[in-house]
Amino acid sequence: MHCKNVAMVSRDTLLARTLQTTFAGEGFNVIMVADVSALPLETTSAIILESDSPEEPRLYQKLHQGPHVPILALVSGGDVERVSALRAGADDCMTRPVNTDELAARIRKLIARVGPEDAGLPHEARPITVNNLCIDPVGYRVRVGERDVALTLREFNLLLVLASRKGKVVSRQELIDRVWGDCHLDSDRTIDVHICRLRRKIEPDSLRPGRLVLVRGLGYKLER
Repeated sequence: MHCKNVAMVSRDTLLARTLQTTFAGEGFNVIMVADVSALPLETTSAIILESDSPEEPRLYQKLHQGPHVPILALVSGGDVERVSALRAGADDCMTRPVNTDELAARIRKLIARVGPEDAGLPHEARPITVNNLCIDPVGYRVRVGERDVALTLREFNLLLVLASRKGKVVSRQELIDRVWGDCHLDSDRTIDVHICRLRRKIEPDSLRPGRLVLVRGLGYKLER
């Protein structure tokens, strides 16, 4: 049985208690840890991360070395801080002070999208290969040649949608519908941020992308 732990890398005990009450009847257990090294990733369904630390990139890098666990960042600030958290590796982001009901709804949505049974994504169990890029939809694994590539959940699902339509343009709206569902996006730039992060990880030269291509006015495509 999949354990529904929600881990908070935070010292906000009041928020943790409120979330525990909110999730009490849904089988979720909210746990608090002071450092990412103490996270039980194998039994964690989602992570809430205070994202104002100067060591933020290191924290995300460490988290991405383990199993694919969606991360929701809590930031104090505006667009700059939210974009910074998304660039660093967050799958979703909220600005403090947060509405607890909205936070809980976003966590539920992230958890619901973890499994390969997600209705918005391809169900094929066989890996998708595009040149030297291989995507395993079941194992949530991506390789470029002989190199394993660590992706966030959003990055993986975005790449999976594009790979399932390789060589064809996927509109921004379709990417939003299939990867973000009914989660609210502050702007279309969220997609661009994720594409830029993907390019840095899978392109030979992210400044001259030849794999993840923008088709102006239409959307993106993954070249064959």
